[in-house]
Order: sequence, then C-alpha cells, then structure tokens
Amino acid sequence: MTQFVTSATSTQSPQFEIGPASVDDFSTIRHVHSLAIRRILAASLSADDVNQLCAYVRTADYTAQLMSREFLVAKVNGVTVGTIAWSPVQDGAGVARISAHFVHPLYVGIGIGRALLESAVEQAASAGYPKCMARVPLAAVSLYENSGFATMSQGVAKDLAPSVTMHVAFMRRG
Repeated sequence: MTQFVTSATSTQSPQFEIGPASVDDFSTIRHVHSLAIRRILAASLSADDVNQLCAYVRTADYTAQLMSREFLVAKVNGVTVGTIAWSPVQDGAGVARISAHFVHPLYVGIGIGRALLESAVEQAASAGYPKCMARVPLAAVSLYENSGFATMSQGVAKDLAPSVTMHVAFMRRG
C-alpha cells in the first residue's frame, strides 16, 4: 500500500488519512508515542514510570524496534497524529501481533484509533495473517472488543521499557 486512504467521514471531525509510514515519519511517531504516554497512559502508570518510558521512546533501540514492523500512520493535513504496527508472530501460523497503537491526545475520540486498528487487521490478513493478537492497556479494551477482539487474559507487561510494568489485557481476534 503506497497511497494514503481518506478515512474520516464526519464533517465535525478533521479529515484524516491512513497509510504506510516512511522512514521520515519515525521522529514524529516517537513524539506521538511520548505525548500519548504522558497524557493518556499516565493515569495507569507512576510518574517515574512515565518518565522512564518516555526516555526509552527516544532511544535508538526503540526506533529500531518500531522499524522492524509493518507500520501505519494516520495523518491530518500531512501531520502524523496516530500510529499502529503489526508483525508476524514467530511461532503462530497465520497470527499477527498488533502493537504501537497510539493516538495524539488532541485527536482521541474521533475514530482515528479504530480506523488504524481496522487498517492494520486488514493489512495483516491480506498478507496471510488472518488472526491477530494484541497486548493493550486496560483503558483500550473496549476499543478492541468493539473491533472484534476478545480478552484472553489480563496480566502485567514487563517489557515496555527497562523496569516499567503496566496492567494489560491480552486480546485475540480470529
């Protein structure tokens, strides 16, 4: 997919487009992730964990990790305001892992997160991965459930950044 597809239909909401990330997008992607962590995930993390996680987002390791996945971005007027990625699961035949799903805090609630999720699921399916799994913050469970995912279990993610843990739901679709 090389072209961006217009996804918003509401006249009240800004128009946005979803398409593949380019190498030039990754600085802005990391910025969107930091903003979302500070303003959205902060409710479920300590201030120290937020600071550690945001510091990790600025590292070369984080960027390399992001670039190893199929990445989609949502843009409003050419500016990246949302992200999502998917990658094949190593030992899961036909299963893709959804990750890096963030929306800029100013654009939450207008359908960008849902459109990104559906785009990633569709892209993974067309690449031969009809089943998807995701590890999501508890606050995002309803978004994923409304998109056909089921909660398999809940637990603690320990690999977000060095020494940062967060309560998450492990979800699956297909």
